[in-house]
Amino acid sequence: MRRSTAIRPASTAVGKLVACVVVLAAWWMTGAGCTSILGDNYHIAKDSGTDANTGSSCSADADCARDPDGPVCDFPSGKCGECSPSQSTCPASTFCTSQRVCQAGCNSDTDCGGVLTCEVSTHQCTGCTTDADCPAGTLCDTTAASCKPGCTPEHACMPGLDCCNGQCLDLKDDEANCGACNDACSTQNGTPFCTNGACTITCAQQFADCDANARSNGCETKITDNPQACGDCVTVCSVLNGTGTCLGRQCAIQSCTPPHQDCDAPTGYGTGCETNTNTDVAHCGGCTNACTNANGTTTCNAGTCQPSCAVGFADCDNNPNNGCETDTSSSVTHCGGCAPPIGSGTTCSLQNATPECRAGQCKIATCDTGFANCDLNPANGCETPANTVDNCGDCGVKCTNDHGNTSCVPASGGCVPSCNTGYKDCDGNPNNGCETNTDNDKNNCG
Repeated sequence: MRRSTAIRPASTAVGKLVACVVVLAAWWMTGAGCTSILGDNYHIAKDSGTDANTGSSCSADADCARDPDGPVCDFPSGKCGECSPSQSTCPASTFCTSQRVCQAGCNSDTDCGGVLTCEVSTHQCTGCTTDADCPAGTLCDTTAASCKPGCTPEHACMPGLDCCNGQCLDLKDDEANCGACNDACSTQNGTPFCTNGACTITCAQQFADCDANARSNGCETKITDNPQACGDCVTVCSVLNGTGTCLGRQCAIQSCTPPHQDCDAPTGYGTGCETNTNTDVAHCGGCTNACTNANGTTTCNAGTCQPSCAVGFADCDNNPNNGCETDTSSSVTHCGGCAPPIGSGTTCSLQNATPECRAGQCKIATCDTGFANCDLNPANGCETPANTVDNCGDCGVKCTNDHGNTSCVPASGGCVPSCNTGYKDCDGNPNNGCETNTDNDKNNCG
């Protein structure tokens, strides 16, 4: 981008004015004027682009002493600038534009070397017949008989400038001709600058000059959504056991390579796909699938939990994730081992009884009402009815009555005798019936 370099009455301008003194002396012999050093199209004062109505307000030069627009107060406009069109404050061979900057061109016949005439309306020297009549960096327009900006191999530019395609250019700061004629700085994805004949570039927000070749390809690398240059030139989005991506200017995980997964979110990208779900017991087959076993140990093999059970325990629900959940020494459902079809254990179910499992064997916990285990064989449960005169309320409890009838009524307490005349149950034991003859027993007479 071409930058404004308008002349200011500071140290740089003073240096150029000193150079003018030397050049003016040579002007009379060679035709090279001060415009060769200070001209605009002559590449001395480039248009600053300042609007005539902008700038700091002033009423005297003192108001502009430290103003960035310049040290001179233009009284007609009341604005600060490098110069005032109403005053002759610019160096020789320059004039003050309406934007209040000094620009190359004649302001009087003196600026034309006393040979040519200054056309004040155009600030051009007139009256030339050949290029040799014109200062360096200008050519004679024979139709108008005036010197206009230009150059040829025979009529060169002023010192410090080069002739490129008929124009005098400063190759040190011309982005289209940086360091050499027609050698332009690339404008790709940025704003180029030419400094001392070298191209630099200010990149657009999403781009960067990663190959340090601003002249040829500018800001060639996109640094947003680019996993090879994410946020800057050097950040490559690489993921442990997976593939990285770039979201805006931040690296992220795009995908994991099976059997690996990213199980430590929100840590995420920093550790990559850190978990091998084929072998990790905390994440076996998936991030949320943990192998547990309160009654033994467990491993993860090929993404499946494989429990190893302690003695007396087994995996009977066919869910390896919760390990050996069943106590086969006390489980009625899986007594002595997992019941078929998983194993060869037993589901305890006994006749007329509530079962229990003790030490891996089915046992009778309690008999149903009205039944008893009289053969002491738990395998057939409580096989004996306990409401008969031979087993009244329990095994072997017999109801006898030599002097009448008897029946077994467990709800009434067991044996219930019915006595013949002259006999009664005087010992309070209904099981032996009516044992006392009240006709002749002196202790129970009558």
